[in-house]
Amino acid sequence: MDDAGQGAASRQLPWRGLPPTFWALFAGVLLMALATFVFPFLTLFLRARGYSVEQAGLLVALFGAGTIPAGPLGGWLADHHGRRPTLVGTLLCAAAFTALLPFLGHPALLAAGTLVLGVAVHAYFPAANAVVADVVPRDRYGDAYGLMYWERNLGIAVSFALGGRLAAFGFDRLFLADAATTLLFAGVTVFLIPETRPAVSRAPHGGTEAGQPGRGFAMLLADRHFTRLMLLNAAFLVALFQFMVALPVVMSGLGLGPAEYGRAMAVNGVLIVACQPWMTRITSRFDPARALAVAALLVGAGYAAYALCATPLEFTLATALWSMGEIVTIPIVSALVATLSPPDLRGRYQGVFGTSFGVALAISPALGGAVVGRLGAGALWTGVAVTCALVAAGHVAAGRARARAGVA
Repeated sequence: MDDAGQGAASRQLPWRGLPPTFWALFAGVLLMALATFVFPFLTLFLRARGYSVEQAGLLVALFGAGTIPAGPLGGWLADHHGRRPTLVGTLLCAAAFTALLPFLGHPALLAAGTLVLGVAVHAYFPAANAVVADVVPRDRYGDAYGLMYWERNLGIAVSFALGGRLAAFGFDRLFLADAATTLLFAGVTVFLIPETRPAVSRAPHGGTEAGQPGRGFAMLLADRHFTRLMLLNAAFLVALFQFMVALPVVMSGLGLGPAEYGRAMAVNGVLIVACQPWMTRITSRFDPARALAVAALLVGAGYAAYALCATPLEFTLATALWSMGEIVTIPIVSALVATLSPPDLRGRYQGVFGTSFGVALAISPALGGAVVGRLGAGALWTGVAVTCALVAAGHVAAGRARARAGVA
């Protein structure tokens, strides 16, 4: 095939033409993702230990709260000490605490272990996302981040389907398998992923460029386009993550157990695997802000539909509806973050991007558990729909502001 033909093929196939370092990272993330059991089954693990809905929600919120310091910490490490050592160190810590969690019996130890695990599990994201921005051409960010999101959800789909069955034999096996695949990712990093951090000259006063001593988190927080995007993303994720605590509790109250919950959630991963590589090519034809607005409305509609569900099939169909909104959202937001971030601050931008997930993971389980426990599931599903409508309006306004400023 000549150069023109290869170029046309790469425009049609999102995986064509991406660099080898990206594929090494892709392989490591896939190995770890195939046994992602802590994230989807933590609530059921805690309920099996005898914790109430509210208690389980608070403990899962600690896991999410760990993402809040994990993002800035991982981003700072990736910018100052390099992507590779940050990946290896955080993955080793995540593997150790994942293996330890099911053996913690006292509630205080379990709470502390859950919080530390939340930090460890999420601290690798800024370095991994910075590697993508370092080695992938800017016009391929959407493809690259879409593929990374695709493979994580392929792993989660497998984890939901497999974990629902393995949970019958004990949660310790789930968590040990999760730890083992995290170690495999660390091994891939050691042997296959080089350091990709861009070389940046250092000024004597500590700045990253002469005359710019304030570059760092202060500059990031002053970027109004970025901070607005992160606030909208956090609100969107608070709504999206209600499948973690509220959904399994509601399904359990209808007599549907872990296997039914696992199968209903597996459709999320199946749709991502089937649609994600092509969805980015479709959404790239439209204004990102409007695509994000439509996606938020789809998520709100899917959760609102849960109010009408009573059977496994109905829950599966409602999950499929909001999954389409998730499929559209995450790659677009990831590409916008990479586009807005200066090369020497990519780790920190990605770290704060991860913090928006952490804020949502901290708020969503506790909020969802409290609303379901006190007001009922109908109130929660209505609240999710309203939140998503407000996020949609916010994305339209933010997109207009970026257009006026000539950015992203």
